[in-house]
Amino acid sequence: MLEQINWDIVSAISNIVLSALTFIGLMITLYFSVRNTFYKLELAHDVSRGHWKMKVINKRNIPVNLMIYGFAYKNNQNRYISISVEYPLRNNSKLEWNDAFRHSLTESEMSELLLSQKFKEGDKVQVYACAKTQDGKMYANKIKKLWLRKMK
Repeated sequence: MLEQINWDIVSAISNIVLSALTFIGLMITLYFSVRNTFYKLELAHDVSRGHWKMKVINKRNIPVNLMIYGFAYKNNQNRYISISVEYPLRNNSKLEWNDAFRHSLTESEMSELLLSQKFKEGDKVQVYACAKTQDGKMYANKIKKLWLRKMK
């Protein structure tokens, strides 16, 4: 029975399978090597007991230069207008892998800042957590709507 097996065919089939597996492995390696040359930021936020907190986290092993991050709202032209922001590049700081920049405000501070702009007491404003990188990429997450009122 073993004398009837053509080992040249078995060898050819195994060469084809191994070539296909090598090609698939190469494609996976190239995909991840290109993918890891781009940064990825994550915006986390929390609103609890009158405190608004946000943080910007670098999720890849590539340093990121942030121009600005903080809280914002959208105007009628769908542009983000800052409420309260930080400028990390003034301190020449980069966001390294798994590092985070944090920013927080109380609800009364947030209301006062919005009332000092174009809003009136009783308005409902959608607040966003935003970050903008040095190359102009904008990240934004919707947090929640805030009823404006004057705090004592």
